[in-house]
Amino acid sequence: MELFLDTETTGFSHDKDRIVDIAIVDEDGSVLLDTLVNPNRKIPHYASDVHGITDEMVKGMPNIYKLMPKIKKIVDGNDVIAYNAPFDVGFFPNKLKNAASINCAMRVFAEFQGSSKPLKLGVAADMVGHVWSGVAHRALADTLACKSVWDATAESRKAGLLNSALKKIKPPELTHPDEVGQWAADSMKRFMDKFLNKKMDEEALLRVILSEAFLLAIETMKLDEEELAELIDRSMVDAKNSINGSN
Repeated sequence: MELFLDTETTGFSHDKDRIVDIAIVDEDGSVLLDTLVNPNRKIPHYASDVHGITDEMVKGMPNIYKLMPKIKKIVDGNDVIAYNAPFDVGFFPNKLKNAASINCAMRVFAEFQGSSKPLKLGVAADMVGHVWSGVAHRALADTLACKSVWDATAESRKAGLLNSALKKIKPPELTHPDEVGQWAADSMKRFMDKFLNKKMDEEALLRVILSEAFLLAIETMKLDEEELAELIDRSMVDAKNSINGSN
């Protein structure tokens, strides 16, 4: 079965940003999931300016880890379609590995239109005559728009005329049995690559690693933002003293 998915996030980085809104609908347009998500971090104003989601709105909402059992159950064995799929999929701890396939509606529609550049979802939706339900840049509204865009390419896809529709994005192989471990491993690899390529200094790398580690544990530790910041600062001092002492 085809499923359509969209997310809204705190920003563009798979390393440091998190999901704040997610929706999944099936091929009949029935809503399977539509919820705000607590990112366990502040939502930058520039992100709120786009999707309208604020810190107050996500307060008390489940975080992505609490939602993953339900998301995995919905996605399992189905074909997932998203507009700019690599972006959305990268924010899920398990990278939606249990989907049968992941398809990028943005790439398919660009080829369908003969465009060498991807089109924004709003532009693509208007081109196919989509009638908006809800506000653009909210997950459910964008998911329904994605479905309309995808459906518009149906005949061409079935006729095998769109190469991008045949090249489905394969969910990545995971190296860790648990989602938290996998997410941490992926993030650490990207941070180390930046560090080794001299795009991040030693202190910045250390702060990022500590921040990520504590944010993953924030619910268990029951820390507020000030306490978390103090803990990171203290740990930075301890870590640097330890490094200097071993040199």
